[in-house]
Amino acid sequence: MIYEIILQAYGWDKGWAVIYQMSGNVKSFLPASSGPTKEVAAGDAAYAVSIDINGLTQQSFLGKENVLFKIPPGVSVINPDGIAILKGAPNLDIAQAFLNFVMGPEGQSLWMKPIGTPGAAEKFNITRMGIRPDFYEVDLRELLVPVNPFKIDYPFQYNSPKGSKRWGVLNDLIGQTVIDVHPHLRRAWSALNQSPPHNASCSWSNSPIPPSAKMKPPNSPLSGAKTPSAPAASPTTG
Repeated sequence: MIYEIILQAYGWDKGWAVIYQMSGNVKSFLPASSGPTKEVAAGDAAYAVSIDINGLTQQSFLGKENVLFKIPPGVSVINPDGIAILKGAPNLDIAQAFLNFVMGPEGQSLWMKPIGTPGAAEKFNITRMGIRPDFYEVDLRELLVPVNPFKIDYPFQYNSPKGSKRWGVLNDLIGQTVIDVHPHLRRAWSALNQSPPHNASCSWSNSPIPPSAKMKPPNSPLSGAKTPSAPAASPTTG
C-alpha cells in the first residue's frame, strides 16, 4: 500500500520517479514488513519505509534519541483498523463487553501509554495509535505515540477503490521493474550521482506503463509474472 500512496500523492509519473530513485538508493528488499525497521534498530540501515506500528515499536524500545519514526507531511495516509462482532456470535454479551473495553478509555490507554505509567500495559508496550481524540490532549511526550493524527494536514484524499483495482498489477510492476532489477537500479543511481549536474540525458521520470493504460484483471498476461516477494517487500537503505 505504501507504493500506491506514493503514486497517488505525487501522481503517476512523478510517483514512479520517486519509487525508482528510492529503490536505487536502498540496501535491500525484505519479505517481512517488520524487517526494515529492525535493520534500522540494529544499525544496519540508515532509514526504512514503514507503517506506524513497526516504526513506533522500535522507537519506544530504543528511545527517540536512537530511532525516530516520522510521518512525511503531505504524502501520508492514516486510517483506522477495524473491530467487529461476527454475526451469530455465541457469546454476544462477552463480545460486546470486550469491544466496549477496547474502544473505551481503559483499552485505549493500554495501547498508547508506556509501561510503568498509570493505565499502561504491564509487560510490553503495545504502541498503537488510539482512536479517541481526547487521549491526545496531553503532552505527547508522555505517550508512545508522539503525534496527534487528528491534527495532521492531509492535502490529498487516498482513493481506496483505485488502489484496490490496481493492487495486483501494481505488485507485479514493483516486482518486475524494481525488486527483480534492484542491482541495475543501484548501478544506475550510482552513475547518476557521478554524472554532471542537470544532465538532460539522465531521467528517472518514465513510468513502466502510461497512466492512461487500462489496468487489466489479475488473470491477464500483464499480471501473470511470478513475483511472490513483491506484495510484502519493504525497502531499507544502508
